[in-house]
Amino acid sequence: MNATQLLSEYRKAINPPYTFKSFVIIGLTLVLLVSVFLTVLFTFQHKAPENKPSTKQTKAPQYIPNQYIVILKEKDTEGVAIDPQTEADMAVKTLGVKILQVYKTALKGFSFSGTASIAKLLEQNPNVEYVVQDRKFQVEPKPSSLPQ
Repeated sequence: MNATQLLSEYRKAINPPYTFKSFVIIGLTLVLLVSVFLTVLFTFQHKAPENKPSTKQTKAPQYIPNQYIVILKEKDTEGVAIDPQTEADMAVKTLGVKILQVYKTALKGFSFSGTASIAKLLEQNPNVEYVVQDRKFQVEPKPSSLPQ
């Protein structure tokens, strides 16, 4: 056996010739993979729209005069958790503000009735993250897609 014959036998051993049956199996496998891919792709693209209320403001914000929201930091400079009720009580005692609401769950802070100058003073407190003027929001639902 010469080198050419050895090379030919080696190629047949590592890469046997494909039969018609092999091509059919490979072709069907490719068709199946492409159809699964396209099914998944179109399923996620054509998701039905959800009827959630829109939080988009359609009008200019309506600020509430002399009403502010104080957002507190999580911890003070010594690493101790800040209590919103204690901070609100301190604002009443030192600045004479009227507390409207104390927030302890979704955020830490309180709302108060007072002047803009008092709001600026509260911003200087190291336990305060920021102070914003309160405003009215209106949530308008999206129009229904169902016929009426």
